[in-house]
Amino acid sequence: MADEVKVPAVVTPAPPAPAKPAQATAAPPTITSKNLPVEVPPPGAQAPHVDGEITIDDDSDIVAKPLVSPDFTKLKPVNPAMSLRMVNRLALGGQRFEEARVQGFIVCKPSDIIGMDKPGVMTIKDGTVTYGDLIAMMMPRLDYLGAIKNNEENARRRVRRATVLGEGQKLVTEALNEVPGSRADKAKVKVFNPDI
Repeated sequence: MADEVKVPAVVTPAPPAPAKPAQATAAPPTITSKNLPVEVPPPGAQAPHVDGEITIDDDSDIVAKPLVSPDFTKLKPVNPAMSLRMVNRLALGGQRFEEARVQGFIVCKPSDIIGMDKPGVMTIKDGTVTYGDLIAMMMPRLDYLGAIKNNEENARRRVRRATVLGEGQKLVTEALNEVPGSRADKAKVKVFNPDI
């Protein structure tokens, strides 16, 4: 083959890159009171006046905690021979409160409860200790525990009686199944219940 002549390729040059504008070198930021985080005041203190709007940028360091009502059930009497109880003073137009007084409860004074000299959950007004609709009352421990034991004995007696009646009905049914007769006649036979 004959030598071929190579024609040089014409290459157009790329357009020149735009020149970058000269950047001014900024001084490193300095610490001022404007870029410090806002300090949260302790509970009960007044927040310092800050010009402008306060924003919290990051909530990740906030600790999770529930909003719960304070516990008012752990009140302790100064006199250990007394039992404390919270009674609803507004229920049924004050009837529940009056019933408690008839049962022997008396209204507690702040001096009757341990720790009432410090501000806390309870409200002290007119010489009484309250929490919302509830008022603190007390009665001698012997009377209070005696009433609770009486309620327990009555409940056990009712359960025992119901158990005996149930067993008696079961025995009567078994006995009636052994003798001939119609179902209507057998249904007339009942266990004696003295409370009816």
